[in-house]
Amino acid sequence: SDFEVYALAIDNKGVLYAAVSPGGKIYRFGKTQKPELFVELKVKYIWDLVFDKRNNCYAATGDSGAIYKINDAGKAAIFFQSDETHLRCLCWDAENNLLTGSYKNGYIYRINPSGKGSVVYDSNFDEISQIQIQPDGTIYAVAMNSANKTTPSVKTRDQSLEKMTSLKAEHL
Repeated sequence: SDFEVYALAIDNKGVLYAAVSPGGKIYRFGKTQKPELFVELKVKYIWDLVFDKRNNCYAATGDSGAIYKINDAGKAAIFFQSDETHLRCLCWDAENNLLTGSYKNGYIYRINPSGKGSVVYDSNFDEISQIQIQPDGTIYAVAMNSANKTTPSVKTRDQSLEKMTSLKAEHL
């Protein structure tokens, strides 16, 4: 069957992981550099992967709108469940909270280490596809609307970014 790699991450031991979609599989590239199945999640899409300080893997997923926490042995459990269709990206803040951007309502969620989360920003766009956080807590995000949706034009320095804009939200 056809699948594509949508996310790459390197764990705390320097091991490479690749998430393929559709199908919800994550492969680990061990010492032989040959891919071995790490975990298969019951989701259609895996959009992003990050690791915590304890080397647990977190996967942002689509169609399920969930984040899975996967231990080093490949045991997975839902860490956070949203009402959104897709959770697209993951990023840690300085307090070890996980931030994720969503598709359908363009939310940014902040999820504490115990898995409790809430919307901290509503972008008024359909999708938050990337998040970066500065050391001072400033959050930058890439937000976009579906191509078939009529949107007000956004002025950007680069005209190729006509349908995208970056949002600056101070200390959410």
